[in-house]
Amino acid sequence: REVSFVIEGPRAAELMTIGCARDIDAIPVGSARRTLFDGATVILWRDAETRFRIDVWNSFAPHLLHLLQVGARELAAETL
Repeated sequence: REVSFVIEGPRAAELMTIGCARDIDAIPVGSARRTLFDGATVILWRDAETRFRIDVWNSFAPHLLHLLQVGARELAAETL
């Protein structure tokens, strides 16, 4: 079974780069790529220019959620 995370906002693409070595800007809107996100196999969807969806196995979901939360906090701290 899989869990999906939706990441949306003006810095969504930047947040994706914390765990994915793939060129995020090269993924066209409306498409998806199977890739690794901090070692976990995921399907990374680009639903809109600033909206991504990550499908990941349940067993890796807590790890990815933590990584995304830490990354989001770091990006938010940069804007203060």
